[in-house]
Amino acid sequence: MCRLLASLSASPQRLNDVGDDQLAQFRELGRLHGDGWGVAWRDEYGEVARYRSAYSAADDPDFDTIAASTVSDAHLVHTRWASLGFPVLEANAHPFFFEGIAFAHNGFIRHSERLDAFLTTTELGSEGLDTDSKRYFALVLERAHHLGSLEAGLADALTIIRQTCGVAGMNAMVLSKDEFLCAYAWEGARVPSDLLAERAGGAEHLPPGHDENYYVLSTRYVGETFQIASTGLVGSAWTPLPDEGMVRVKRSANKAQFMPRASQDWIDI
Repeated sequence: MCRLLASLSASPQRLNDVGDDQLAQFRELGRLHGDGWGVAWRDEYGEVARYRSAYSAADDPDFDTIAASTVSDAHLVHTRWASLGFPVLEANAHPFFFEGIAFAHNGFIRHSERLDAFLTTTELGSEGLDTDSKRYFALVLERAHHLGSLEAGLADALTIIRQTCGVAGMNAMVLSKDEFLCAYAWEGARVPSDLLAERAGGAEHLPPGHDENYYVLSTRYVGETFQIASTGLVGSAWTPLPDEGMVRVKRSANKAQFMPRASQDWIDI
């Protein structure tokens, strides 16, 4: 269970420039989601780069360094709360990265080992396939290779996980040199309210949205910059996504679009 934030702009900017105090608030969420953090971005050549750490974003001085130095038209930031049974290691921090594609997940997929039957050719190299999130990423790549696009691969992976593993938290963000994709898919997944309260030292210490809205994703614009984030950020004009579905931002157009799960039509956000 984790927090996600992505910022996509028409022209390169620093991660520090995401607007008002939202990055500082997001970083502070690393005190609760303190089992690692990471950032993916497009570098000056348009290729996806990645940095990650096993430390809490709230206390890691490298967060300041990365936020001030990564100038890009796309940033994807993740803070991790390790799912039960998965150790706190840099290798388990998100975003994961393989062949120019970065992937970050918020949720939990029970019986994720069942997905191994669908992973006939895809490997993640040093990332391995030892967590539910890594298997999810591998499945997206497998289906993308088979179907010809990341967009189709992500959509098909969601269907396979639902059919194979049952109800799951599948919110995820994917960044490539050409596009950004976000899966908004968690209907029926258990929100770990009791575990959150215990970890925070009591429900009264929980950040906003760390309740039945824990998996809700919201969007906003800061000028021409589009942003999408998990709950916990306050004081700015965030609008929750209306339904499950998928968000995409193609680099060529820099236009955010949303496709509800029950539709085949993209609508501008």
